[in-house]
Parts: sequence; structure tokens; C-alpha cells
Amino acid sequence: MQKEKDLLMKSILPIFASALTFLVPPVMAQITIDGNFSDWNGVPAYVTNTTPDTVWGPNGTFTAGYYVAGADSLYIRTEVAGVFHPIDWDHYYIIYIDADTSTSTGLTNGWWTMGADYRIVIDSSAQYLQRFMGANQFDDAWGWGGRLNDEHAIDAAYSGNSCELAVAYSDVSLNLGSAIWLQWRAEPGTNAMPAFNASPRTAVNIGPAPSSIVQDSLKVLVPAYFSPSASNYWLRMDSVAAKMPGRLWAIANVYNGPGSAYDASYATVIKNLQASGGKVIGYVHTSYGQRPISTVEADIDAWYSYYPSLNGIFIDEQANTSGEESYYAQLYNYIKQKDSTALVATNPGANTLESYLFYNGNRIADVICVFEDGIGFSSWAPSSWYTKYNRSNFYVIPYNTSVSNFVSVVDRAASLNMGWIYCTDATLPNPYGVLPSYFEGFCNYILTGIDTATSSGTGGGGTGGGATGSLPVIDWNKLPALNSPPNPAASSTEDPDAQFTHLWAANNDTDLFLSYQVAGTINFPEYYYHIFIDTDNDSLGHQTGYVYDTSSIGAEFMVEDDLFYKYTGTGGADWSWAPASGMVKVDTTGWTGLSIPLSTLFPNGGGKSVGLVFETNLVASPYSMVSIAPDSFHTEKYLYVLNSVSGVKQFGLSNPTSFSLGQNYPNPFNPTTEIEYTVPERSFVRIVVYNVLGQLVSTLVEGVENPGRYETMFSGTGLASGVYLCLLQSGRYMQVRKMMLLK
Repeated sequence: MQKEKDLLMKSILPIFASALTFLVPPVMAQITIDGNFSDWNGVPAYVTNTTPDTVWGPNGTFTAGYYVAGADSLYIRTEVAGVFHPIDWDHYYIIYIDADTSTSTGLTNGWWTMGADYRIVIDSSAQYLQRFMGANQFDDAWGWGGRLNDEHAIDAAYSGNSCELAVAYSDVSLNLGSAIWLQWRAEPGTNAMPAFNASPRTAVNIGPAPSSIVQDSLKVLVPAYFSPSASNYWLRMDSVAAKMPGRLWAIANVYNGPGSAYDASYATVIKNLQASGGKVIGYVHTSYGQRPISTVEADIDAWYSYYPSLNGIFIDEQANTSGEESYYAQLYNYIKQKDSTALVATNPGANTLESYLFYNGNRIADVICVFEDGIGFSSWAPSSWYTKYNRSNFYVIPYNTSVSNFVSVVDRAASLNMGWIYCTDATLPNPYGVLPSYFEGFCNYILTGIDTATSSGTGGGGTGGGATGSLPVIDWNKLPALNSPPNPAASSTEDPDAQFTHLWAANNDTDLFLSYQVAGTINFPEYYYHIFIDTDNDSLGHQTGYVYDTSSIGAEFMVEDDLFYKYTGTGGADWSWAPASGMVKVDTTGWTGLSIPLSTLFPNGGGKSVGLVFETNLVASPYSMVSIAPDSFHTEKYLYVLNSVSGVKQFGLSNPTSFSLGQNYPNPFNPTTEIEYTVPERSFVRIVVYNVLGQLVSTLVEGVENPGRYETMFSGTGLASGVYLCLLQSGRYMQVRKMMLLK
């Protein structure tokens, strides 16, 4: 055991040294095409292959593929089992790129189960790029510059069993933020099986997607400039705070500050919101640096004297021209001396200078407003210096927000990598005395990607359990598909129109939302579309619910095209269904969405997950009218874990494409701090904390994690002030962050 500890410390001490001097650069900035593969350390393999190639032998077998999105180029690395050495034109390596993620364009013939728009060819003497120039999807014609068989040379380098390449985005008509498909292959001959057929096509996101980023831990600032007795505004905030703990921050304002005396009613609403999971910060203003600093400090003293549980201070009317930085540096330090964990949020309005975030090498705000205006947010672009800092340092105040446009406003804030958004009503002057009517919908959308404040569509009609109604607006493209990566094309010999390409599930507090997309046009009634729902997950025991053939699911409910049924049989092969109520269904061309009340699925409450079978059948009669299962069907089975909006970790978040360990917040801290990390694939993850002597202080995470974004807490209770090092390790990936405990 001691030997293992020594080896671990030997491997991570150099990283500790780097962390202490802020020399842990992100992997993205290190990639160069020079044959030095150490700069790929920490980049997880995107695809792997263990199938040997019987044509080439071990030297010709792909074993792993990697990618990294740079600022202007896509970097690709490929590994083989032996020595990376293309032999001749009949034995070469190839990587296909589908630049528009569409199988309706580009090559889809043979083993190319994707619409390949470009291909990288690596033969014995060159590495080059070609563009698809075929007349149709089955015409295997490639070239460059308008001529067949021409090619475009690209940068490449070899080292042992690895090859790395760089493809400029401009060469393949892409931008940072595009989504593409990649496919790695080895070509042992024009008609032979591909050596790398274990993962025929793989989804790749080039850096952060722009508007399609789901809201990813956005925090909400609410100007709670209303009295504790005003309507039920504080109660509404309590309810929302319970669903998004730690992410709803109210700015309390008694009367342009803390007021002249302690107010028991304010103390109560502050305490209640904090107990619900919310945070409260006190309002002070500085008249753009013109108020005497002693007066502002007196307001801060009053806030902490009257309401000592306060979570920080909101500094309004911060200066927005250079010259007052030392004034705000003094206020920042004054607040931190009272509470080192306090959040200091500042608002300089529309003109934000970097010097009011950092001054003379020291932070003077934890989070600063970078946009405040009634118009122009849809086209506003952040200054380049913002990219030097974490998104948690920035928030925006887009005043012209309403029930009809808050989705686009939130999406844009997320796409610009803002960490906070200010929730206010439609127009100036800001109606500080009210809570927006869409407040709950606004926050729910941030949590789930589901717009419950507006609705669209009409449900499918029919008899029995059919329903006519409306669905919340859900942009399913923002949610991870159940079948991720989605099915590239028809998955059986049946009509491709009846093949599922995308399957989704989502939920909020009241409803389960399901959706599916097919390759062509939904063809009913020639093909019947079913969704079986197992609410007690007992399919293996076949105890309740309908079960048949390979679709071993004890289904308590069935959606059959436009109709909704509840199982009334005794289990097993007893096929008895009765109409159920509550389903709402919307159809568009090739796309279906529906909602089912959780109270229908779980009348006694307590639902944790559902088993789902999506199925298409070529039958003459619907299941609800026959007594024996048909032979011709295609199914896809999934387990969906219900995540109410209080379970925000894994719902409504696009899967990350790489491991990362975020900087803890707050930092410095006392005594607790929050650490965010991402996991791109199901992996064993270990997060530990060491002191600067390399001694293990705490193990925060140790186990298998599914893809997603997570948060964990570290407590410095009982520890001495000083520097601590947080290490995330998963396989070959390792990252360290420096944390400062100040008591």
C-alpha cells in the first residue's frame, strides 16, 4: 500500500508544483502537430476498438481515436495496435467527416453509415483532405478544387503507433461551435470489412455549441426590492429556491440599502429563503464611486449587524470609468474581512472594465455585470478580455425580458458563457416592486430546458385515451437523446420512415415528456408506433404489466399512436388494456412529442424511474384490438431516471466532451467551498484534497460516474489556514486546482 502511495505522489507532485505557480494550462492550448504526443495527456479517447484486423494484422488495427477543438482547427489523433505505417494504396487509413450531420447529403454507400462530406486519407507518403463530389449518396467520388482525385495537403506527424493531424475549420466549412460526425476506419482493400467497425460513426461537438447550449448551472439574481408583506413574492422565491438549491440569489433592499433599523419581517423572509436553499445578498450603492467610502462601509456594517446570516453584498452604481479601482478594492476587502465566503456582486452598468474585476493583480469583485440595457442584448458581443476568466465571474441584465422572449434571452446568456442572469420584467424603469409573472417558468427553463410558461401544438385526437391539448415548448435538440449517439439511419430492413432516429425523455415536477423522431415521414396506420412504460421496473420478474418476446418489459402503460392505455391484465402474456387519460400528444412532420402526468403513472407517488420501450410495428390491427403479439416489430429499450427540477445534476444538460475540474467557489473560502467537475463518459472518478506536503486531507468523490456535470463540497473545518490542492483523476486524466482556506 505504501509503495502505491509513493508512486501516486511521485506522479502528482509535479502537477502540485505547477498548480502552486498557476501553470496548469488547459489541454486545448497545448496541441501542436509535431509528433510530441505528451501534449495529448489528459484527452480521453473518443472511440476505442479491440477488434483485431485479420487482413492487415496487428499493425493495421485502429485502437483509439481522439479529437481536440482548437481555436481555428480540429486536431485528430489516431492510434494503432502496432507501428503506424500505411503500406500502400490498398492498405491505408481514412477518417470521414460529416460536416452537416445529415445522412441525406454526402456519401452513405456501403459501410459509410453517415453522410460523409470530407475524408482524410493517410497513405504511405501523404496525408490529405478530399471533399465529396459525388452526384448522389452512392457515388463514391472525391476531389478538391473542382477536380476529382485532387487533394489538399494537411499537417500531420507520426510517433510510434500514433498519428496526429490538423484540419482547419475553414477547409471543411465549419466554425467553432459546429457539430459534426467523425468515423475512423482502416482500409485493407476496397471491398474488405473495415478494421474499425466497432463504432461506425461518432458524434463530435467542436467546442461549445452556440445557442444549443443548455443552461448549464446558470445562477439567477432577483432584485427582491419589495417588502416581506408584498403579495406572495417571497413565498414564490422559497418554492423555486427549493428546486434549484444554491442557484437562486435574491438582492434584498429595505430602502435603498439596509434601512435604519433591524426589521423582524425581513429577518424572517431572509431566513426562510436560505432554509429553502436560496441565498440573500444586501443592496448598497456607491453613486459610481462618489459616495464617501465610510458611508458605504456603514451600510455594509448595518446589513451584517441586522441580518448576520447574509450571503454577501450587491454593490450597485459601481464606477464604469478608470480611476476608482482602489475605492472598490477597499470595499471588497472590507466585506471579505467580515465574511470571507461572502459574494461581492457589482454593477457598473453597460460599460464594464476589466480593472473593476481585477486590479493590481487582486480581485475586487466576485461577479460583475457585463451587460445592462433595455435593448441590444440579441446582438451584444462580450469583450475579448472576458475569455480570460471563468463564466462564474459574469452576469447580464437584459431588461427587455418577457414571457414571450425569456427563452431566447436565457439561451443567449448561456451561449455567451455567462454564469449568472438577472431576472427582471420587460421594460425600464425596472419594476423593482414586483416579481415577474413568468419567474417560475424562467427558472424552470434554466433548470430543465423546458418552457412551461408558454405552450404550443395540439394533441392528437381519437377515442379512448387520446387527448387534445397543448405541450410546453421543449427544444429537444438541447437535451441529450436516449439513443446517444442517435441512430444514423434505418436500423432494419423495414421502411426507413418507420425507424426511430432520435428518442428523448424529460420531466418536470408534474409530467413525463417523451419524444421521438423518425427517418422520414410518420406513416400511420401502415406502421404503428408504440411506447411501453414500465413504472415498477419488474420486467425481469414478469410480475406485473404486459411482457412479450424480446421486449421483456412489464409495461403498465402503452402509448399507441394517438391513444393512451393502462394495462389491466394479470401479467405475462395476458394482453388486456383499457383507455387511460391525461396524455397530450403533438405531431409534426417526422416528429412526435407527448406528455403524461406523473400522477397517472404513479398514483401513489414515489416514482424514481421508468422503463421505456419505443417500438414500430407493421401490423394490420392495433395492439389494443388483438390478442397475440405480432412477429414483425423493432424495439429500442431504455431506463430513464426521473429527475424533477430539484434533481438538476443530470437533467437538461448536454453531456460534456471532456473531463474538467472547475475552480472552487468561493476561493478563498471559510469553511466550505463548492467544486464543479465534468465527466464525458461513464468512468471511475476520484477527487481528493491534499495539503502542500502531499498528505491526503479528504476524499470527496470515489466511484463510477455517468456523463454529466456535478458539484461536490469541501469543508475546511478543523484544518489550518493555507493552500490545499484538489485533484481530479480518471484513468490517464489528471487535473489539479489550488484552493485557499482563510480563517
